[in-house]
Formats: sequence, C-alpha cells, structure tokens
Amino acid sequence: MSSRRIGIRKPSRRIECAGVVAIGLFSSGCLGPVVKNGPLAERDVHAGYRFDTLEPGPDNTDDTFICLCFSGGGTRAAALSFGVLQALRDTPIPPSANGRPARRLLDEVDIISSVSGGSFTSMSYGLDRDAVFDGRFEREFLKQNIQNQLIFMLLRPKNLLLLPYVMLDRIDLAADYYDKAVFDHRTFRDLLDRGDRPYLVINATNMALGERFEFTQDEFDLLGSDLATLPVGHAVAASSAFPLLFSPLRLKYYPGAAADSAIDAALTDPNPRAQQGRRYKWASNLTPQVDTAGEQPTHTLDADNHQYLYLLDGGLTDNLGVTYVIDELRSGRIRDMIDVGGIKKLVVIIVDANTNAPAPIEHQAGAPGLFLMAEKTGTTSMYNYSKAMTNVLRFMLCEFPERLREMDDRCRASMNRQCPGAVPPDPPAALGVRTYVVEVSLHEIADPKTRRRFLAMPTSLFLFPSDVDALIDMARTLLAQSGDFQRLLRDLGGP
Repeated sequence: MSSRRIGIRKPSRRIECAGVVAIGLFSSGCLGPVVKNGPLAERDVHAGYRFDTLEPGPDNTDDTFICLCFSGGGTRAAALSFGVLQALRDTPIPPSANGRPARRLLDEVDIISSVSGGSFTSMSYGLDRDAVFDGRFEREFLKQNIQNQLIFMLLRPKNLLLLPYVMLDRIDLAADYYDKAVFDHRTFRDLLDRGDRPYLVINATNMALGERFEFTQDEFDLLGSDLATLPVGHAVAASSAFPLLFSPLRLKYYPGAAADSAIDAALTDPNPRAQQGRRYKWASNLTPQVDTAGEQPTHTLDADNHQYLYLLDGGLTDNLGVTYVIDELRSGRIRDMIDVGGIKKLVVIIVDANTNAPAPIEHQAGAPGLFLMAEKTGTTSMYNYSKAMTNVLRFMLCEFPERLREMDDRCRASMNRQCPGAVPPDPPAALGVRTYVVEVSLHEIADPKTRRRFLAMPTSLFLFPSDVDALIDMARTLLAQSGDFQRLLRDLGGP
C-alpha cells in the first residue's frame, strides 16, 4: 500500500538527507564521546610536564621563589592578571653583591596556579612569554567578544542540525574555539618543550569527587594518559566550564601499566600527609575493593567503572588558585626546597578578581527574585572559601613562622639557663625564609566610587576595551600599593 493512500506524506529529500547525515555522524563516532587526551605508554616520574622536569631559567634564582595565583572571573580576571604580569615585567631587580646580574621580577616567577578566566592569561604567558605583551593577546582575547563568538558557533547550521548532541557537549565547541582562535592549536607538548619555568598549574574540578584537579602529568598518570597530547585550549576550557552554561569536559581513562603504577604509588605512599590528601582519595576511588584474604592488595584501575573523567570550573573548589600552593607548602616541592635551604624569599602574589558586591536588596519589602537567589546560592560559599584559603595561606607563611620563632627563642633561652655551654640545635630551615603575601584585589581600591565601578564589571567573556585597559592599569596600581610588595622590593634592593 502506498503512503499516499493512507494519508502519510513522504519526508522531503532535504529532511531525508539531514537524517542520513545525522545517522552517519552518529554511527561513525562523530557524536560519540569526544576525548582529546591520548594514552601514556609508560609512566616515568622524571619525564612529562612536572615541576621537577623544568629548569629554573637563565635569570631565575631559587632563593627568590615567586608563586602567582590567578583567580576566576572571566575577562575581568584575565585582564587583572595581565596587568600584574606587565607590572612584574617592568619591575627591575638590580645587580646583587654576590655577582648576580640585573634582571626583572617577572624572571623570578616559578609557579602560576590559575583558575577559570585567569587560566587564559597564565597559559598565554606560559606559551608565549614576552611575546604575550606584543598586543596579540589583548587584541584576540581580552578585547574580543568571546561570548558572541561562542553563540555564533552554536547557531551555525551544522550545529543546529545536531543541536541535541551539541547542547550535551557544548564545552567541546568552546574548547575547539579556544584551541583555534586563542592558542593556535598548541598542546602541552609545546609547553613542555620550552623546558623552563614558570610551571603552570591549570585548575579544574573533578565532578565525580568534588575535588580539585590540575592539568599536570602527575594527575594524568592516574588517568594512564599523556598530558603532552592534550590541546591547551581544552585545559583552559575545563578550568572555565561554569556549570549549566557549559557542560563538563571529558577526559578518558586508559587502563594499563601506567595507570596501575600511579595508583599503586599513591596508595602506598608512606607519608601520613599524602594518605590524607586529594590524590590518595582519588586513587582509592579508582581501584576495585577486592578482599585478598590478608595478602598485599593489587592496585589496578577499575576500568569497568572508570572510563571517563568529567571536569567543571576550577572555581567550584578554589576560585583563587591558592590551594595548590598550600598543598605544596604542606608536603610538596616548596616544602622540600625550604627544608634544604634552597628558598630564601618566598613570595605569593594573589590576583583576586572576585567581586561579590553586596546585593542592593535591603531597602525593599519584597523577597529577592529567583535569579538573585540562585546567584547567591552558587557563589557565596565559593567567595567565602576563597577568603578562608587566603587566611590559611597567610597563617602558614606569616603567623605560624613567627610563633615558631618565638618557641625557638624560648627553647634556646631555657637551654642556656639549664645547660650552660650546650650547643643548641640548628633552627628550623623555615625560620630562615622571608615571606611575602601580596594581594591584588578589587576590594582594596581605596576610592569608594572607583571601587563600585570595578566591582560592577560583569563576570563574562566580554568587556568593553576601555574597561579592559582600566583593569590592567588598576592591577599595576594595586600591586605597587601593596605593603608586602614594597617590602619585597626593598629587600631585593630595588626602587
């Protein structure tokens, strides 16, 4: 019986072709899970993008160790971070008495830990170094309407045809755009091939565990994956994948010897602090719980239950990027370098683009609307956590060493009274380190009117060029006004 006889119209040839295209794409894997990270052939803790595989650089000295923390906040955060980089570039360090030549404060930067909007600036500087100041980064990102570009990509005919699938994985559109338009298709291999510091830590959030995730080879070992294969644009996309606006970025687990070795190393680390840490928790979740009847358990990747890792905005777990520095101070490389006397001056510069301005609602009798309540629900704890982490860092670097120094002085005085002539032990190495915590925050703007103007700038991927320029200039001003920054310059013999 023909379709005409029962009143059913045949689909048009255009619809038939569209269906064939969609089915063909789906069956060929184009609409399947998109992953950009490749497998790791063999785990080697002395290779890959790790802090220890990078050289300090010709003008970098370990005794002045600088960590930069770039916060989230869209283009606002990227511009504020860029202004700080400019200021460090323009801050000279004069020749020292021990023969060190003149250099710039920017040359002494060892680590940049970044989140969301700040990750665009950190990655661009990590790849291009001084070339980032030639105007291209401002022209092609800071003063570009990235939001409109992403919307136009979503509304392209080929994407509209596949809209249900595109909406589910819309982060891939953003990642591909960043990969092409901002970072020129470069991967972490390009970053590794530079071979010197600063060491970049791009932070995201492990959606399954609700824990911080960093784009380093140490983390990718647990995936059984080679970070060098990943486009840097995808790491930045994951770091800025704000929930609901973007879908989570997907990475693939690769079962095998590399992943099993990393899992076993994490779970058998004898350091008590490591056993309480984030990586231990992640590794514990990856291996099946098998009763070995008293035998030593084998730690292998549970490939059936762990095939893909999903990543969201790093601001969900730390919107300042300071947690990485805190972890390294507690039981990581920074702590090791302090213990052997390698660091004499430890500087942490926190670039905080958070606004969190008070909501103007206390003059009205009506309850606040749903959108405002949703915004406060999603951001209040994030801002409070960020402030708490800054206080923790300040305590670790400033208050605790002072208390330790007082205890050491009392101990020595007591020893002199009770055991005259006894040789006291050497003081802890941490007491020989001068520390500086520099905060560059929009909340520190002195003039109330100016402060309100900057706090009113939206968290988005588009700002007017005049606002971008104002943020860059304000970053330089706030950095110069910091008491700890001025103290650092005096201690370095600078202006």
